[in-house]
Amino acid sequence: MPELKVFTRDEVAKHNTENDCWIIIDGAVYNVTTFAQLHPGGTQILLELGGKDVTDDFYGLHKQEVLVKYAPRLKIGTLEGEVSQAALPAFGDLSTVPYGEPSYWMGFKSAYFK
Repeated sequence: MPELKVFTRDEVAKHNTENDCWIIIDGAVYNVTTFAQLHPGGTQILLELGGKDVTDDFYGLHKQEVLVKYAPRLKIGTLEGEVSQAALPAFGDLSTVPYGEPSYWMGFKSAYFK
């Protein structure tokens, strides 16, 4: 992982274009410029949210493990005076993200398999 820098929210807000797109998730700054084309939800959503704090939007659709997976490549720094509020879930904890876990873990049975 590259050396992490400390940014202000104003600095991050300037990076909101197709060729330079940063986002804030839970006090950390991520450069998603090159990742935008690979994003499963499409490029447009990342470009619309570029330069902003997307913590609530991110955790509404993703599990914490996504950050653990991509942070080494995308995280470029942290926000000045802010610390992470997210805690990694314990092994076996169910996610609150809709469709984030297989339905059988939540006790639902498939209508197609008996």
